Amino acid sequence: CSIMVGEILEKGEICAMKNVSEKAFAKINLFLDVLSVRDDGFHEVRTVMQSITLRDELDISLTEGSDKPHALCVIGDDSIPAGEDNLVLRAVKAFESRIPLHGSLRITLKKNIPSAAGLGGGSSDAAATLRALNRLSDIKLSDSELMEIAASLGSDVPFCLIEGAAICLGRGEKLRSIPSIKNLHLVIVKSDESVSTPVAYRLLDEKYDHFRSEREDADREESFSSIISGNLGHFYNIFEDVILPICPKAKTAKEMIISLGASAALMSGSGPSVFGIFENENVARNASNELLARGFSAFVAKSI
Repeated sequence: CSIMVGEILEKGEICAMKNVSEKAFAKINLFLDVLSVRDDGFHEVRTVMQSITLRDELDISLTEGSDKPHALCVIGDDSIPAGEDNLVLRAVKAFESRIPLHGSLRITLKKNIPSAAGLGGGSSDAAATLRALNRLSDIKLSDSELMEIAASLGSDVPFCLIEGAAICLGRGEKLRSIPSIKNLHLVIVKSDESVSTPVAYRLLDEKYDHFRSEREDADREESFSSIISGNLGHFYNIFEDVILPICPKAKTAKEMIISLGASAALMSGSGPSVFGIFENENVARNASNELLARGFSAFVAKSI
């Protein structure tokens, strides 16, 4: 990271300021299944996640020796809290519980990933914060220590910490990296509908009787096996069963994506964003423009 002369304190002392920048990439779920309700109240999941080029950007400055409170500025999404509820500040607090930074942080987060969309925006911001703080700190945490902090912040944060592609088990924190699926040309579509993750899980519990009985589905198993082997013939997301019926715009977006030439379309995470896979970037951009004209938020991206 770069170090430059920073603020002048009241005493006349000059503080050194360290600056770092990190990219926080969104994710999509190529496969997502919920297997059971755990004793701790969380759900046991099995998912395949893939990082994509849609990203937020994070800049952090550490003014050493300053006792000013940490400040967070969020640009591009007024719905994101800048207070203690923000995952970025929660990541700072969790990091500093291990290694005090002895200074004041000024954090600027430029949001491009839609919030409450199933794209892991908040989780990726938290993961990027952990990476940035570890670069700023004179004492470095190990990868396993960072992963432990990430898991304490949220189920998707560990994956967003490593990025790429992975099979995620447990609450999502147990990872097995797999080769990224390269050159996926994607259009991500977000309507103005919103369903919180806790509500989405509650709807699943109601539909599947809290997962008390076995769910036999050979197609689901075939989908999982084919995706981890690099075949993209069929995707699966259990949340579509309960979210698309109550989010008609998301359902329409999925239908439109297919009609505009996507070879496949799926809701990501607990939704309600939907992504489609296209033959090339030109076809993807044409589809995105058509969706924008229909009033949707649409983003062109690629897999990483």
